[in-house]
Amino acid sequence: MSNLTRLFLLLGVVAALLFGLAASKHASREHPSRLDTLPINGSGYAGRELSLTPAEQSVFANARVVKRLYHFGRFPFVLMAIDGSRYRHAVHDPTYCFRGMGWEVAHRNPIPIEGGEALLLTLTRDGEKRRVLYWFTNGASRHSSVIRYWLQTTIRRLTFGHSGPEPLFVVLQPAGDSAPPWHRVIHHFGPIHDL
Repeated sequence: MSNLTRLFLLLGVVAALLFGLAASKHASREHPSRLDTLPINGSGYAGRELSLTPAEQSVFANARVVKRLYHFGRFPFVLMAIDGSRYRHAVHDPTYCFRGMGWEVAHRNPIPIEGGEALLLTLTRDGEKRRVLYWFTNGASRHSSVIRYWLQTTIRRLTFGHSGPEPLFVVLQPAGDSAPPWHRVIHHFGPIHDL
């Protein structure tokens, strides 16, 4: 190995260490999350906090998670929103979790939502059917691509947060036997537009 190659390797290692130290220092600062301002009650809706299951606690570890039961008019649903800025592994493709719980994805339907689109999954298990809605949001744009989410969070880390706010992962699930009219919820339930 030539001296020039050794010098480039040494410089690469030093640069990686310096970037790692800077990223670690930046990550250790407590940043406010949009989840902190998500209202529980408001005009036309009421909510209450739900506890995470032991399985959810192990998956989400140190991530910021809001799990609430909301009643929007006469429609109950569960909203779960995850900010993975403190624990990157908490946010992943939700179809893996649903499959792990025995659900099969029967249909995937994109649904227009302010700033982009959400994905409506129709899940089946033992003759039972469930419709679940999810998307990723940085507050301005919304999408259902896990790869795009990973790119957004990676760029955010590389720019020390200057590329924009941390994207959140939002999941809406029915609270009862039937799903609420998701189109009505995503267009008229105000709190989700603030995420």
